[in-house]
Amino acid sequence: MLPKTYEPKEIEKKWRKIWEEKQIYKFDETSDKPIYSIDTPPPYASADHLHVGHAMHYSQFEFMARYYRMLGYNVFLFEGGGKN
Repeated sequence: MLPKTYEPKEIEKKWRKIWEEKQIYKFDETSDKPIYSIDTPPPYASADHLHVGHAMHYSQFEFMARYYRMLGYNVFLFEGGGKN
């Protein structure tokens, strides 16, 4: 049965620790797994204010990275390292 309330600080802390221990998001240059690389454009605000389009843009890259990790790929997700 699911708990009646969600305690994000507790839950997120628990899962972050597990993910870090298992190095779920670490790109391994020596891995034999096929590589899937995602290079995103640098972050910028294209409007006077942030809107849902900004979140949707970056969440699409995250969805793809998670999907390919589940398929067994060694995913390199480089998010916005360039400069405008």
